[in-house]
Amino acid sequence: MRDEKPLFEVLDVALEKLNSCQCEKQYEKDGCYKCIYAYKNNFDRPLISKRKAIEVIQNILTARENIKKVESVSDVNSDSLSESVLEELFMVKLKNICSNWKPIITSRGHSGYLFEIIDKDNNKYTYEIEQQVELTQEENVQVYSKADFVIYPIKNKDMKPIAIFTDGFAFHEDRVDIDSSQRMAIVKSSNYLVWSLTWEDINEYDKKKSDYKYENYFNEKHLNIKQFRKLYKENKEFLQYSNMELLLELLTSNNINIWNLSSTKIKLK
Repeated sequence: MRDEKPLFEVLDVALEKLNSCQCEKQYEKDGCYKCIYAYKNNFDRPLISKRKAIEVIQNILTARENIKKVESVSDVNSDSLSESVLEELFMVKLKNICSNWKPIITSRGHSGYLFEIIDKDNNKYTYEIEQQVELTQEENVQVYSKADFVIYPIKNKDMKPIAIFTDGFAFHEDRVDIDSSQRMAIVKSSNYLVWSLTWEDINEYDKKKSDYKYENYFNEKHLNIKQFRKLYKENKEFLQYSNMELLLELLTSNNINIWNLSSTKIKLK
């Protein structure tokens, strides 16, 4: 691109069009035919989000003064993209193990997906998943945060929605304190479970020869692991599971109480 100015002019006009559209006054709408929808994209409607478009364009325009010329795209530092890449990888891995996966407008009126997982006993578990979900005081979350994903159980009334965070190092290395306060606030709301996944958890999952360099949390020396071993006499493989594997175990669990019990049994010495 020889001159970036025309691109930013187009984006300025697009952002103004999106923000000034009358559908902005109707919160339940995430776009309309006057601003972002097109008839040829009817079948892709669940994937089209006006709010997401505004967020993306605003992020680009905010950085317009920081543009630097490079010789080729290979010279671009991709660390800042790690979060979105990790989120996409999570969706791909999750979709690959599902017996059913389709884009929908969720029961909360947002764009998302309906997916179904079948366990080894052929039991089916159905969920909805949304991306970039804001968690606010309306959900009794006192410290604002935006979860990368929230998985909502459809039929299992005993399970709470699961707020998932994909923790790429580039973004999270300097904000451990903020992350901790946000996630503790989500837990204290009593409305969600909180799940953190690293690049290694997601990237190594389902590989024939996984190369996990982490130490499993359940094997930490400062935990009262004896109680855990008693609880899972027939499921000691949990001691070797990654967070991604444990998440899938939870999603195919008929007995949520055993997870609650395990969390009370495992405690600091």
